[in-house]
Amino acid sequence: MRIFLSLERENYDNIIICLQGPGLVGPIVGEYLVEYCKFRESGFLIPEESVPLAIIIDGKIYHPVRIFSKGATILILVDITLPSRSEVEFYKLVREIYGRYKVKRIIIVNGMESIDRSVYFVSNYKERVEGKKLKEGILTGIPALFLLDKGTNSTLLLGGVKEKGMDPESALNILKVISNLLEEKIPLKPLEEEIKKFKERIPKIKEKVGMVKERIFR
Repeated sequence: MRIFLSLERENYDNIIICLQGPGLVGPIVGEYLVEYCKFRESGFLIPEESVPLAIIIDGKIYHPVRIFSKGATILILVDITLPSRSEVEFYKLVREIYGRYKVKRIIIVNGMESIDRSVYFVSNYKERVEGKKLKEGILTGIPALFLLDKGTNSTLLLGGVKEKGMDPESALNILKVISNLLEEKIPLKPLEEEIKKFKERIPKIKEKVGMVKERIFR
């Protein structure tokens, strides 16, 4: 894995890693922070062990692992599921950034299938998080690598996902927790309005789906 990085500061307080997973919670959180908190594009990673990939967003082509920064925070968006070997290489590179820029903590964001949309968390140090502490389970991949590394202050935030597909409500709950952790106000109203509009469209969508099924099976 190769890294291309251009950061303006010598020290950073936070690294936020948004992973691809259930409900697209990580990507929604990451893209929202980029758009509404005005993070600056600062680099990218090229996974060498995976199939060559590019991401298209609003007609523009991007690398699947992008790095952004704003103030004392580095934001890493992982828009693909990395192979195991690439996950280890990703961990090593981020670990290097953590040491070089004297980062104080790492926050990892992902989704988790759940009966509700609570925010669950697990941390390898004493961190005050407004959520439910994950008391049992199995962690794999990138979260496991960082949480097992006692040389980092790492916290995993998992947004409970109730339904298949995108879950912006779960992402909203994660953003509220991140806002408190960073002690920085994140403008949440745009996402709240989008969720409201989406909920208003759901009955019409279900009605159309029902009509189609009725015609097919009549």
